[in-house]
Amino acid sequence: MEVGIIGAGGMGRTHSDYLTTIDGVAVTDIVDVDVERARSLASAIGATTYTEYRTMYSDRGEDLDAVVITVPPFAHDEQELLAVEHELPFLVEKPLPLDSDLAYEIRDAVVAAGLVTQVGYQRRYNAVVERAMSLIGDRDIAFASGQRQSSVPDTPWWGEKARSGGQLFEMSTHDFDLLRHFAGEVDTVAAVGGHRVVEEIDFEDATVAAMRHENGVVSHIGATSAAPDWNSTFVLVGDGFRLEFDYLDGTLSGCVDGEPVSFETAVTQRQAQAAAFVDAVRADNPALPRSPYPDAVNTFELTRAADNALQRNESIDVTCHDTSVLV
Repeated sequence: MEVGIIGAGGMGRTHSDYLTTIDGVAVTDIVDVDVERARSLASAIGATTYTEYRTMYSDRGEDLDAVVITVPPFAHDEQELLAVEHELPFLVEKPLPLDSDLAYEIRDAVVAAGLVTQVGYQRRYNAVVERAMSLIGDRDIAFASGQRQSSVPDTPWWGEKARSGGQLFEMSTHDFDLLRHFAGEVDTVAAVGGHRVVEEIDFEDATVAAMRHENGVVSHIGATSAAPDWNSTFVLVGDGFRLEFDYLDGTLSGCVDGEPVSFETAVTQRQAQAAAFVDAVRADNPALPRSPYPDAVNTFELTRAADNALQRNESIDVTCHDTSVLV
């Protein structure tokens, strides 16, 4: 299985590292606008270097088996659409393009082609998330809460909302995705934010979003870029249970039916995501990935609705599209 990677930054290197540990998988082509960065990654694995993704598709589109796309939010153009045109399954890093129309165009093309896709919501493959899902089973959830405290990444474009989309869109999208994963689609969202501490960003450095889900669950997401370190936790409360997990530490605690829960695991979510994507490509089964592109568009819409609520200072109705086309 031959894979091309578009984007040779930190995430491109990470995906290359995991893919090349899988038997029978080779990363054969690397694309990046920075030729030295592309060569650095390509030389380590014996891959061919390109500075223009269209050239890679033209040269190698008939030979590749899949592509991985790890460009920044503002840099999405035709990378995904050309993958569909060449019938190449793709794994694309979150978040989706800043342009809503482009995201919908890609979704519709993917559905029409019946293509295998995976968006990089790797927490769905985290062992603590899997354990929490199994412990909850068909119990009713009443409340869900995601928290992320972090410093500002050293990525040059991250502090500009026009290029990154801001913290809700670029980072907290993981938490919004897990809200949907556990509690279903959201009906209404409201949000408030402030900007008091972090001068080097041009958007809120602290935000809280509150949501009501279609099934009656209430939830909220708290996010800040003003912390000196990083923390990311998630809490679920419902019929006979309270569970709290930490993605970074790989821990799950709480209680179910009066019995304490304590679980620790190695954090191998990206490795599991890579293996699952390869399995789906080999099986040519678009239903196997846990976050295919059409489903990820719903997370995109929820995140954008939360940001709109923040900017407009009013509750927003969330419009999520039907994903039954995946079945």
